[in-house]
Amino acid sequence: LPLREMRAGLAEIVKHGVIANEAYLREVASSASKLLSKAGPDSDTMLSVIVRSIEIKADIVSRDEREDGLRKTLNFGHTIGHAVELVSAYSLLHGEAVAIGMALEGRLAEMIGVAQTGTAATISSVLTAAGLPTELPAGLDRNAVIEAMRKDKKGLSGRTRLALPS
Repeated sequence: LPLREMRAGLAEIVKHGVIANEAYLREVASSASKLLSKAGPDSDTMLSVIVRSIEIKADIVSRDEREDGLRKTLNFGHTIGHAVELVSAYSLLHGEAVAIGMALEGRLAEMIGVAQTGTAATISSVLTAAGLPTELPAGLDRNAVIEAMRKDKKGLSGRTRLALPS
């Protein structure tokens, strides 16, 4: 895969680390250079992080098949990310948009006291190590992003719902 696609794929792996396993998140951060090497990813490292990511997602889905509680955490970064994708006319890859969503949702979680200080910096640091964006692209209409979030399919009774990290 092209490097940009590899990076975008890492967004979901980072998400799983944030929502489920801090040690795994640290492993992903420390492995980013091996995973994104210009000579090609280290296959053992790649296999290890992919398998662990699948295990995390499978565990969450198996414990909440109908998305009544825990499974909602898999939406982390996606409410803002989907809006960013839409407003950018899909010029960003899904993983790039979700990375921006995770970074912004991490900041929001800290601002409202859901997450401890430093959470957003940790998330942004890992995303940056993976070569992913953490800010809205210049020129992207922030108001249009907010409006698109209001129309997100995961909303409830016209209210935007976010899966914030704690």
